[in-house]
Amino acid sequence: MNKAVTRLIWAGLIIVIAACQTEDSIDDDASRDGAETDTDRNTDGNQETESGDTESESRSDSAVENESDSNSSTDSASDTAQGPDSDTDSSTEEYLSEMLNRFKAVWVSDSGNVYIGGDRSRLVTMTDGAWQTVQLGTNNTIYDLWGVDNNHLFAAAGSTLVGDGRPEWPDGETTGRIFELSDGEWQVVKTDVLDEIYYNFVSIPDWGYRAIWGADANRIVAASDSKMLLFDGQDWQEWKSESGVDMVAAIHGTGEDRFYMGTLAYAQLDVDTKAEMCVFNDNEVRCEAFPSACPLIMASGIYGIWSGASNNDTAWFVGSTGICGWTNGVFEDVSYSSQETLWDVWGSGAGDVYAVGDEGLIVHYNGSDWSQMSSPVTETLYAVHGNAPDNIYAVGDNETVVHFNGESWQRIDVR
Repeated sequence: MNKAVTRLIWAGLIIVIAACQTEDSIDDDASRDGAETDTDRNTDGNQETESGDTESESRSDSAVENESDSNSSTDSASDTAQGPDSDTDSSTEEYLSEMLNRFKAVWVSDSGNVYIGGDRSRLVTMTDGAWQTVQLGTNNTIYDLWGVDNNHLFAAAGSTLVGDGRPEWPDGETTGRIFELSDGEWQVVKTDVLDEIYYNFVSIPDWGYRAIWGADANRIVAASDSKMLLFDGQDWQEWKSESGVDMVAAIHGTGEDRFYMGTLAYAQLDVDTKAEMCVFNDNEVRCEAFPSACPLIMASGIYGIWSGASNNDTAWFVGSTGICGWTNGVFEDVSYSSQETLWDVWGSGAGDVYAVGDEGLIVHYNGSDWSQMSSPVTETLYAVHGNAPDNIYAVGDNETVVHFNGESWQRIDVR
């Protein structure tokens, strides 16, 4: 039995070895056949190439004979291509010209001097009834203005928004600045390189300084998306509120000790709007976050704030979803006739408040209701300020300036 098994095993091994030898032989034959086939193909290819060269020479001769026709056709195509390119360049230049010719801030002194700030650090001023333009020499956009008196002002400047909605710095300008007008001269008093803010591993560019307000010459606050400043009459110092808010877009106070701050919102990053009430305490600032506010505006961001100097318990907040009022500790969403974004708000008193926004929108509060006013423009209005019920200015896109004389709004030319 053991011998029989042994014989079967040996017989199987012999069969396997024989099969392997046969496969090797077949593979060798196939390789030789493949090599011969490749050689034949190469030979045929060389013949085809020679024939192709001949045809190419023939086509080349034909092209030389038709050279003048070809050049004429090329010139015509080039002329046709230059048209759209020129139109594109013109369109881009026009777009940037519109984007970089916005007035974003306005401040009117008690005596009626007017200061307007905008793109390219451009200031337009009106003193003694005459308008003039001042260029501060940087590529910042002036987003906010606040003044101590006729001849002592501060300007908050940041990045210029162009293109896809992200802030850009023309000509490589990468800093935010605070400007001061004193003794008839404008000068830079604060310059900062501003970092990006990170939320949920996503970076948000800092727009630069775009909000500034003061109780007096020795108590001034300014803010960018990532930084807040406090001026004590001598130096600008960084500070943070107790809640550590970022992206402050609006600041306004009562002219005494209290002021309000509002922030932007980024729903896609789970960043909510915040509103705070702050109080100057000697050389410090104490802030308290409002526990709750208007649901509509708090969902989209606060762009403008005004609080009445005669009433510490009244403030108005505006944004992309409307108006929010705060009176005697109670917040209330306010409805009005239009749903356009509102960018700023200012009042001559608690019963005379104006808000301005997209497409020339102007709305007015008479002490009990908000209503839309007739506007002479369709350009977006970004800022509003005045010194009396019959002397109010609003400014916006395309260097738009409108003036309210107590009866109607009129466009005025300051160029």
